[in-house]
Amino acid sequence: MTRSSQWRMPESKDAALHLGLPCAGATLFNSLLATRYSLLTASLLALVAACGCGRGDDLSPPAIAYGQTECDYCKMIVSDEPFAAAACISADDGVWKIAFDDVGCLLDYLKENSGRPPGAMYVHDFKTGKWLSADEAVYVRSEKLHTPMASNLAAFETRAAAEALRLHYPGQVLTFDALRKPASGMAATSRSSP
Repeated sequence: MTRSSQWRMPESKDAALHLGLPCAGATLFNSLLATRYSLLTASLLALVAACGCGRGDDLSPPAIAYGQTECDYCKMIVSDEPFAAAACISADDGVWKIAFDDVGCLLDYLKENSGRPPGAMYVHDFKTGKWLSADEAVYVRSEKLHTPMASNLAAFETRAAAEALRLHYPGQVLTFDALRKPASGMAATSRSSP
């Protein structure tokens, strides 16, 4: 046998058996090779599916590392959980989850990005800390509420809870739609943008 720089399949059954390999015409070797490539391809597809090419389509609230996560609007650190808000923005590569340190930052973000409405928006219940749908929450705006970016807004799951806070913090009880309407004078905040 001559030595070549490339490995070749033994051409005869006797040579293959001598080397402990199947011969060139053997289907066992070919099927094992095909199985190996099929397993490799399947593994790569599973890895891509598990990691995802984008950010997926999960519209649940983001996990916020309070004291570390930056507000996507004003760039301040999100540190006060009762006033934090979030949005899930649908994009070509999936869903982008963004955090805000104040309901007012969410409102300002929505005003400036009206061409791309979020798939979901969230606020924290002021009393329980539970994530709520921003559209379904009830809000209290009171000058006596000191919020991170001076929106003076606190969110509640029920109107009764909002009315209870309003007894201690005089102000208005509002819906999210009322907060978003520029004509009502309630949209966004009275503070200046960053």
